[in-house]
Amino acid sequence: QELREKLESALDACQAHQAHAQLLNSEIARINAEKEQQLKIKVATIRRLQKKVEVLHEECDELRTRVLMSQNRRRESSSPTKMSNMRFRAISIMQQETPGAVSRPPSIHDNVEELKENLEYVKREYFQALVIGFKMQKLANGESVNVNSQDLYELMRKQDVDFMRWGEWVRRQIDMAADRKSQKASCVNET
Repeated sequence: QELREKLESALDACQAHQAHAQLLNSEIARINAEKEQQLKIKVATIRRLQKKVEVLHEECDELRTRVLMSQNRRRESSSPTKMSNMRFRAISIMQQETPGAVSRPPSIHDNVEELKENLEYVKREYFQALVIGFKMQKLANGESVNVNSQDLYELMRKQDVDFMRWGEWVRRQIDMAADRKSQKASCVNET
């Protein structure tokens, strides 16, 4: 009888480990698929930004040439009328659209927004890696913990946990989930 109970307990633990391993595998597969998609997006964004940088460099070189030509003309000319005409021409040249430019150059605001989005993505990935790491550590110690990393991330954001404290916070959350699970298991065994 006692051997049967131990065997059933071992089978239950094995099934729990298998279920947890399946959950971790599906979460890893989801994260990999998401990373591949976001990598494709980032590569496309990098190419687009590289093209914009090339266009901006060309425009800068053209503008520099115009300014230097204008300065040389000013030095050669001593007449105030000629000076004002050259200034007018230089201003009108600078205001013209540069040939070959397809769209407006990105503003600083656009670049800041893109950087914020990238930072948020990196933060989310780092957080999920922390959760998976602690879950795998629990699994290696013979404990299974079923927590959703997305739910934990949202809770962490609501609690406004400092970035430098994420590891400690995640460990506590996973420890609490493991404690709740072991308390439930002990309550079931007692009844």
